[in-house]
Amino acid sequence: MDEASISWGDYDNDGYLDLAIGGATDSVTNDARNIRNNGGSYVDTHTNLGRAGWASVSWGDYDNDGDLDLAISGYGVGSTIYRNDSGNFIAVGGLITVGDGSLSWGDYDNDGDLDLALSGDTYVISISRIYRNDGNDTFVDINAGLTGVDPGSLSWGDYDNDGDLDLALAGGYRLRNHFQDLQISRT
Repeated sequence: MDEASISWGDYDNDGYLDLAIGGATDSVTNDARNIRNNGGSYVDTHTNLGRAGWASVSWGDYDNDGDLDLAISGYGVGSTIYRNDSGNFIAVGGLITVGDGSLSWGDYDNDGDLDLALSGDTYVISISRIYRNDGNDTFVDINAGLTGVDPGSLSWGDYDNDGDLDLALAGGYRLRNHFQDLQISRT
């Protein structure tokens, strides 16, 4: 796969790390896959996760039910959160469609559930967003005013040790022909 992203996570709670993969499989096909680890042999589950070129994938238990859920962004699939219900992945909407970006789970508001940061290309402009998890599969854009980056990366961490997560962004501006080195936003 080209323009790919990969993430380890034990989505079926069997003690073996499984894989989520998104990327381009040839010059016209994009694919997102869930690969189950059966104790050392890997099996494509053929879960319908859509098409995801220039992808980002990230596992996180956003609904606190003890199994990992999956966020995917990429050209084709757009940006989708999949709730894991006993190994069945159910699409949850509400995110802006991006490719060529990054996803990262983190509890920025310290309410006990995972929120999602997302960056990428909307086909028109570079964006970066934070989506607050309001429960019941509802994610709300908090309008954080972040600088849009793509291609890029983002990551949560408490750099100032104040007990809440901060967000680091790095990447370029599509359509602006210059690059931003690094932005750190305090929440």
